[in-house]
Amino acid sequence: MKSWRSRARVGIIAGIAAATLPMAAATAVAEPPPGDGWHKAGALHYDSKSDCEASEIDGAKDLGYSEVWCDGPGGAGTYGVYYR
Repeated sequence: MKSWRSRARVGIIAGIAAATLPMAAATAVAEPPPGDGWHKAGALHYDSKSDCEASEIDGAKDLGYSEVWCDGPGGAGTYGVYYR
């Protein structure tokens, strides 16, 4: 049988981990692009920021926009897409 001290220690560590992980995930929220006039167009998975922007520019132009900004992890991942 484990002592109450070791059980308390495990409980405290588990509680700290449970509180810390959601806070760490919340800090990864993307910020909107710099400047005014950007409109959120969606979020999709791309291999890179440049791949995202190259893939989205034609769709942006079809909708009357002239610029694309993709915000994401820098490598492969989900990018927020903005048009202006």
